[in-house]
Amino acid sequence: MEIRTGKHTDVSAITDIFNYYIENTNARFEVDPFTVENRQEWFSQFSSRTKHQLYVAIENGLVCGKW
Repeated sequence: MEIRTGKHTDVSAITDIFNYYIENTNARFEVDPFTVENRQEWFSQFSSRTKHQLYVAIENGLVCGKW
């Protein structure tokens, strides 16, 4: 497993992870699933120029988690 800084190309996989928990558990309080478009906007707050970072776990070339 590799841990690395998240990239814009990871947003779709991150959205899928969020939506799984929105739709199948009570771990999130959102009612409606996220869209890739609104997650792109959300992702823009994470960059090397800000104090906020987003990390993803990669296994077999796929995003399998985020922190």
